[in-house]
Order: sequence, then structure tokens, then C-alpha cells
Amino acid sequence: MRRSGKPVTVKIRSGWDEHSVNAVEIARRAQDAGASALFIHGRTRSQAYGGTVDYTVIKDVKEAVTIPVIASGDIFSAAYAKAMFDRTGCDGVAVARGSLGNPWIFPEIAHFIETGEFLERAPLGERIPVMKRHLDLLVQTFGDEAAVISFRKFFIWYTKGYARRGNFAPG
Repeated sequence: MRRSGKPVTVKIRSGWDEHSVNAVEIARRAQDAGASALFIHGRTRSQAYGGTVDYTVIKDVKEAVTIPVIASGDIFSAAYAKAMFDRTGCDGVAVARGSLGNPWIFPEIAHFIETGEFLERAPLGERIPVMKRHLDLLVQTFGDEAAVISFRKFFIWYTKGYARRGNFAPG
């Protein structure tokens, strides 16, 4: 990594499975090899996205190295980001699935970091134009049928947590 002339970061998980949690060792090796920063997902590979994030292993990695540690896993809101910072001492958070259908998560987290206050969730009226733009871009890229098929999952993510009103079934 030192030979690249460019910053190199490394992303790891806590280990392969519950019997091989080796994140601290791998983090130290990455740092010794010249990594500029380390991203750690607080689950094992065998857990995939199941179970819960292990804050302790992230905290152990943060305490074991001097390079920046960016934590990943279950960052679905500013409150989850706050919990990650508080429980691990990490230098930053990486948002993945939490941004699906919720690009507002980034200003929400930034606002919280700057002010210590949580923003209200973006109202559905603000979400609808973004949803339309997203669908339009998918149509332009993939055509009508493939776009609609792809957008179904995004529609669910965009509207998750909003109360269902009325009967949406064809009738």
C-alpha cells in the first residue's frame, strides 16, 4: 500500500464466522501495511445482514489502531449513527442499506453531528418528486418494463414506515 502513492483504505468484517472473529488482527496488519483508514462492518461474513452489529469488535479495532476507523452496519438513521459513534468511538460511519429509499439520511446525520438535534423524517410530499425522478432515470437507462420491475423494491423502501391509507388494491 505504501508503494501506491495514493491513500489506500481497507474494508473488513468482524471475521468469517463466530469462531473466527479476527478483526483486530486484520486491522493491525492493514495498518502495518500502510492502510490510510479502515472500514469495518460489525458482523461476520457468515451472518451477512442477519443478527445484530457487534459494537464491541468495532470498538476493539478502534482501540487497536491509530488510523481512522469507519464503522458500518445498521446505520438506518441519525439515531443509529449516534449509537455507533457513542458505543465504538469510531471516526466515521459508512451508510449502505440505510440510504436505500432514504437519501435524506445523509443530511439528517450531518445535521445531528453539527447540532446534536435530530431532524424530522422527510414528509411523503418531499419524497414523491424524488421517487418520480428515480423512476424516470431508471426508465431512461433500462426501458419501461425493467425500470418498473427494478423500482418496486425502491418504492417499498421510500414509503417504509408511512401509514397506509385507503384501499390500494385494484377494484
